[in-house]
This record gives sequence, C-alpha cells and structure tokens, in this order.
Amino acid sequence: MSTRPPFVGPLLHLRTLPALEGLAPAYLTVLAQEMEEVLLPGGMPLLTPGSLAQELHVIVDGAVTIRRGGRVTSAGPGDVVGFLEVLTQEASPGGAWVDGDTVALKLDAEGLREACERHFAILMSLLSGIARQVLLDPSALSAVVQGGGPEGGAPLRGELDRVGRMVALHRSPAFPSASMDALAELAGSLREVRFQAGDPLWSVGEPADGFYLVCDGLVRYADEAAGWSVDVGPGGVPGLPATLARTRWVVAASAVTDVVALRVDTEPFLDVLEDHFHMAFQFLGRLARCVLGAQDRSG
Repeated sequence: MSTRPPFVGPLLHLRTLPALEGLAPAYLTVLAQEMEEVLLPGGMPLLTPGSLAQELHVIVDGAVTIRRGGRVTSAGPGDVVGFLEVLTQEASPGGAWVDGDTVALKLDAEGLREACERHFAILMSLLSGIARQVLLDPSALSAVVQGGGPEGGAPLRGELDRVGRMVALHRSPAFPSASMDALAELAGSLREVRFQAGDPLWSVGEPADGFYLVCDGLVRYADEAAGWSVDVGPGGVPGLPATLARTRWVVAASAVTDVVALRVDTEPFLDVLEDHFHMAFQFLGRLARCVLGAQDRSG
C-alpha cells in the first residue's frame, strides 16, 4: 500500500477504462455517482467460481489475483475486476481474491444495469468496447459470429417475407429469442441479399456499416496474415462485431457456397436496440460471454 490518501475521484479512473473510451463526461459522471470507494481486506474473494458476479471493482491502490482456466494473472491500479463477469449475467467461470489491503471503486450489477437502461449512450459504449475486444481475439470472434456451430444450423429456404425474416432472427443464437417485439420491429428493416460462391461480403478497410444474418450457405472469415479462418453457417452473423465496434472491416469474409442472407444496416439496428433495452442488454451479455470463454480456452 502507498502512503497517499485513499480517496481518488471515480471520474478520473473511469476515463481510463477502454470500454468507456469516448463516452461523454456527463455519462461518465452518471456512472461515477453509482460507485462507492471501498477498502478490501487481504484474502477477500471478489469472484467465486460457480457464483453469480454481483459487482465489479476498479482497483485504485493494491492488487488482486485472478484465475481463469489454467491462467493466473494480477490486477493492479487502473484495472477492472469482474466487469465481464457482471455483464454475462451468469455464474463466474473463474475466481479472484485480494492480495493485500486494497482500495477500489465498487459498482454493483444493478447500478450498472440501471445506468445502461436510463442512458443508451452508456450501453452503446459498453457494446462498442467489448466488440473491440472480440475483434482482437479470433476465438471470441468465431464464437460471436457463428450460428448453430462451426457448420451452421439448418438452412432457412423459401420466401423471406416479414414472417420468414422473423423466423430467421428467432432461430439465430445471436438474437435474444424472447424479445419478439424487438425482432418484429427489426424484421421490417431487413433486406434479402444473395452472394455467389467466391463473392466478398465487404472490402477490408472500408467502414463497417452493417452486418449479415446467414439464412442459407456458408461464409468464410479469413485472416491470411494471422493464419486462421472460420466458416459461418445459417444463423451466423458475419460483420456484427465490427458493426458494434463502429470500426472498419479488418477481416475478410467471402461466400464459400451460394449464400442467402439478410442485410442488417447499422442505424435501424441501433434504433431497435435503443427502443428495446432487454434485447440490447442481452446482446451485451453474449459478447461478454464470448470474450470470457475465449480467455478461459487460452488459459
């Protein structure tokens, strides 16, 4: 422990978090007002494997040990413990405990959820921040964009009218199936597109302005420089992470077979997320689960 006073303004620390990069000061202040400065005694568990994470901690002074899979790491000042675990809304796969007396800023799960529900800008910032993490990890990227598995689910053929588009959305694991009102609203903005085998879905380097929901056929993600590829079948959503990250296309995607897909443009999609908080928060949880899962596998 250092000899400096234990209190450090929450706003100062929130400004350094990658997931909140670019968030306006007014919204950072909203989150800061939800945070509580706490002194954590050495040995205290912050995450317990198999238990639901109820709070996250931003470390101000001190250290926390984190175990994920077979990997053990240390978190220090400026690091966040429990962030992804809180967002998954599921039992924590790993554990974390305080090394010695540590000063931290605590934000409980309910406070974060309420802030996201009141201010879509906060939720969108979290979505974009975690989507950027997804793009950095091929394993997480594969998990987010795939449909029913590496070879996809059953193809959806026939006329893709509004009902057909709703069925496609409902069957995809990327879309919360319980949010039927949201899916109905989104279905009205989708348009059917077709690619022949070998056609690119986008040009690397151009701004990501939407994504695709595969209904029939296979799409291959490939990064030749990194030496990996993954096939995305029916129910998969190629382009979703880059669209949420509001970035440019950094990985190539092309049709392996003839492909029928639904095009999801950015602005209508974000409008639906803003109007339907439950669906948007579930999207956030799925991204967090995919990132955590990739971290566990890498350990």
